[in-house]
Amino acid sequence: MRYGVACGLATYDPTTSLRGALVAGTKKSFACCDGSRKARPNIARRLDLLGQPATEVALKFAFYVFPRPGELRKAEWANSI
Repeated sequence: MRYGVACGLATYDPTTSLRGALVAGTKKSFACCDGSRKARPNIARRLDLLGQPATEVALKFAFYVFPRPGELRKAEWANSI
């Protein structure tokens, strides 16, 4: 908004009245898989409990290959034989 006022695209900055009204979030530490050999069996065992075969295969594939989510969703089967 300040840029808009400076460029003449806006007449005033309405965000100045919000200063101090919003509280910054606290940092949280999330669990991660570091790829250690100890973590693999636990994660693989839990993936077996999901139920949906396609989801199960996709998550197992993602666990070993680490593709981007879009690449995983749009992946296609190819006949290599």
